[in-house]
Amino acid sequence: VRAGGSIVRIARKSGFISFGLLLIMFLPMMAQADCNEDDLKGDWTTFSMAVDSLGSFPSATTSCTLRLKANGKINTDKGSKCFERDYQGLVKVPVAGGSFYVKKSCHVGGRIKLDTTLGRQTIEVDFGTLAKDKNTFSAIGYVVEAPTVITHVTGVRDRKSVV
Repeated sequence: VRAGGSIVRIARKSGFISFGLLLIMFLPMMAQADCNEDDLKGDWTTFSMAVDSLGSFPSATTSCTLRLKANGKINTDKGSKCFERDYQGLVKVPVAGGSFYVKKSCHVGGRIKLDTTLGRQTIEVDFGTLAKDKNTFSAIGYVVEAPTVITHVTGVRDRKSVV
């Protein structure tokens, strides 16, 4: 009986030790690293889908290449561009401006200003998160000029982009 009791105690202790070691190994991976504005600098490809919650606006998908400066502003002079697919087909949409920000908590937000066939449209990105690897973000938002139009935006950093 005594031998069995000591085996149980050893098993309990080793179980706690194993759990503790696993916790120590995985805690750093579970914690979100702090973020700052520099984390957005570089070239991003964004994909978005806009849908009118009332059904009065044509749905559209947009793919953009956005060059973000260290301060989060979209560089409209150096290669930022978008393509939009809507009921009329695929069209190139000039990027008129905008900017992104990231908070220490890795919350992402911002605006993308586009000159579409329907006029100037601003996509307000208001609920987003920069991933732990700081190479992707996912967000939701809306079109400022038509607030019933909601959108989902995903961003992927260009692998060749200088961070």
